Amino acid sequence: MQHFAYWTKKLRTEDIFGFHLNVKGREHLEDAEPAVLVCNHQSALDQIVMMDLLPKHGCCMTAKKSLMYAGTFGIAAVLCGTIFVDRSKRTRLTDQIVSVVMEKKTKVWLYPEGTRSSGTGLDMLPFKKGAFHIAITAQIPVIPVVVSNYKDCYNPKKYKFDPIDVSVTVLPPIPTKGLTSDDVSDFAEKVRNIMLTTYKDTSRVLEEDSKNKS
Repeated sequence: MQHFAYWTKKLRTEDIFGFHLNVKGREHLEDAEPAVLVCNHQSALDQIVMMDLLPKHGCCMTAKKSLMYAGTFGIAAVLCGTIFVDRSKRTRLTDQIVSVVMEKKTKVWLYPEGTRSSGTGLDMLPFKKGAFHIAITAQIPVIPVVVSNYKDCYNPKKYKFDPIDVSVTVLPPIPTKGLTSDDVSDFAEKVRNIMLTTYKDTSRVLEEDSKNKS
């Protein structure tokens, strides 16, 4: 996947789309140890963020196993080091991902909201527990990645796409050592609250800056 990230930067994808990233906390991704990266999800443009931030020591995404055979997409996914999971065996999903992450000593990028959040309010969807089950089972930290609100500037249904500055904040790793499956719900809520506070703060700062420039 690092090769795709390289060409994303080389081709200046940010400039092509007018989607300019201001990243803070990139140093939190420099550790070579495994971790679960959790990011809020607004649209397909979040992939630009992911490609810009991919840690040099390795990071992968997950996809359902059937996509491995989806033509050129499947080939690209394999080359990116995607973790393919068998969703028919839901009770083993966590074990499947943990096994690969620990064996490859890699990080995994997940969107805990589960789907793209809709609307323009400064909020996030409730977090699904999968990412936190993985982190706690493997006893590896969670690294939150918070992308400021850009939904006011991007609406594919209305063919709206205005250039925008986007704040991306990589927060310090949150340890899971000593936590058990009984702690998953509380831990997920804790991480969501931390991310939501950052999301609101960075989005409001950018909104004020935009007003001052206009």
